[in-house]
Amino acid sequence: MLRQSVSMCLACEFFACGPSFTQTGPKLPPRADDCEFQVLTATPKDFTELGVFEIPGYKNYTVAALHHDIQEDVCRAGADAVIWIDGASNVTVVKLAPPAARGDSSGGSAVGCQFDNQCKGDRVCVKGECVAPGK
Repeated sequence: MLRQSVSMCLACEFFACGPSFTQTGPKLPPRADDCEFQVLTATPKDFTELGVFEIPGYKNYTVAALHHDIQEDVCRAGADAVIWIDGASNVTVVKLAPPAARGDSSGGSAVGCQFDNQCKGDRVCVKGECVAPGK
């Protein structure tokens, strides 16, 4: 059994098995499998961690590919966002606090962006600033 587990881990390392989800926080009611969620590139003010993904082959992932590969599990966890900073090998699955609870009545951030969808065009939010992808 141990040999089989080790072989499976090695196979995933070489053949880039998909992301694996581990529940680390409260269990929330699931959302539809095709729910919308945000891929955040900066840590938000207030959230509840629900779980983490380990991402084999993460250096080859784009935000779009990551979103596609984890969408079903993120939605089943009841999450509305994931945090993926600097293309790390893990992704934190979160439930954001309502804007009022974060002290934000506008849905935006007074000190810059918090989410990629606050940036125009193909720009993404990195450390509170909208920048061109890959910078």
